[in-house]
Amino acid sequence: NELAYFNLGEVQKVRGNCRAAVMMFQLYASVVGTPNARKEADGAIKGCKTQGWPTLELKADPGGTSEIFIDGMLAAADGDFGPVVVPPGSFEVKFVAQDHHPSTRTVEVGAEPVSVTEKLKIMTFFGTVSVKVDVADARIRVFAGASDKTETLFDGKSPMTEGVKAREGRHFVEVTKKGYNRWIRNVTVGRDVNTEVEVAL
Repeated sequence: NELAYFNLGEVQKVRGNCRAAVMMFQLYASVVGTPNARKEADGAIKGCKTQGWPTLELKADPGGTSEIFIDGMLAAADGDFGPVVVPPGSFEVKFVAQDHHPSTRTVEVGAEPVSVTEKLKIMTFFGTVSVKVDVADARIRVFAGASDKTETLFDGKSPMTEGVKAREGRHFVEVTKKGYNRWIRNVTVGRDVNTEVEVAL
C-alpha cells in the first residue's frame, strides 16, 4: 500500500531521522504519481532540513511498465523516478522489466545531482523446429535468420529425429533432393514450443 510509505515517513520524521523520512516521502510521491501526492510529500519534507541535498533521477530503458526499486522498496512502476531531493549516501537500485534481464547497481549520491539511465538487456527465448518430409534422404537445412545467408542451425537428411533449437522469431528452412523442386519457407518459431513443418516435395 502506497500510503504505508507516507506513514513510515511521518514516523521517521517524529524520530528525527530525516534521511529515512525524506526517502519515504519521495517514494510515496513517485509510486502514487499524482500531483496531490507530490504536494503532500513536499509539504511533509519541509519539516526536515534538506538544504544542500542533491537530486536523484533514475530511468529504466525500456520505460513504460519497468519497475525501479531503491533499497528493496518500490520507487517507480513506470520506469521513471525523480529528479527529487534525496539525502546523500549509497543506495542499492534494482531495475526490472518484463522479458529483460534485471540489473542491480549501487548508486552513490554525493553533493552533486545524480542521473542514471539503465538500459536493460532483452532476454533471448528459444523454441524448436521440426521438419517432416514426405520422402527419405532429402537434405534439410534450418537457418538462424530469415534467409539462407544466416548461420546454419541444422544441415542433415530426412527424417529428422529431433527438433532443432532456434531463437524465437523467423527462420529460413530449405529442403532439397535431386529430382525434386527446391522447397523453401520462412517459419516462425514460438517461445518454448515446437514448431512442426510438413514438407511435400
